[in-house]
Amino acid sequence: MKKFCICVLALSTSMVMMGQNKKGNHLVGVTLGSGGFSSSKYDYMYSSTTVTYNGDSKSFNIGISPDVGCYLTDRFVLGASVGLSYNHSSGSSGNSTTTVTSSSKANSLYFSLGPYGRLYLGKNKGKGMPYIQLNTGLSFYPSDDGEAFNSSNTYHYTYKTRKYFSWNLGPRFGYEHFFNESLGLHYYIGYNYSKYKYTYEYDYSVGGTDYSYTYDAHSHNIVFGVGLQMHLDCKKKK
Repeated sequence: MKKFCICVLALSTSMVMMGQNKKGNHLVGVTLGSGGFSSSKYDYMYSSTTVTYNGDSKSFNIGISPDVGCYLTDRFVLGASVGLSYNHSSGSSGNSTTTVTSSSKANSLYFSLGPYGRLYLGKNKGKGMPYIQLNTGLSFYPSDDGEAFNSSNTYHYTYKTRKYFSWNLGPRFGYEHFFNESLGLHYYIGYNYSKYKYTYEYDYSVGGTDYSYTYDAHSHNIVFGVGLQMHLDCKKKK
């Protein structure tokens, strides 16, 4: 009768799952990507006028990316990752000639899915190993909307993203520190190229005419993150 190895992601059992850097073993982890909170205020004035403009803005974003892979050799892992991130922003603005202020807020949920290949470098001496990784995949915005309005109620509109499509590709350079033969902490920095196209739809309830526009662009980004990795021996036992 065959028994199957049960892979349990818990620190209390990590000591018995001896499976680090071996062909046929599995890699399971979660990465906390770049995130943070920002708050700012501004005041400015043009040289051709005495009007002072002012405003403030706040934003919060965080991302998380679980992944799973399999060792094709003792050094090379082929796997897939799923990314999920959330962003919220808000702001207000005005000027010294009026008491009317303008406000805006937006929320977005970002989802990505794609394969990756990771190659561990050097010799495994039980302390840690550097690695290089290539990521690629597709990205989606299942939720991306916002609104803008002013205090005098002369305009108010909402907007949403429609027909979003994006793909990305980029290398990462990282290091994984081994706590034991099953658990490691890894951190990386890398480059990511993205090509995307989306359509924004604007819906005015006050003071305007509905419209939409399509945006086609690409971007170059520096990415970084830190996360936990489990190296699991999930082979069947006879």
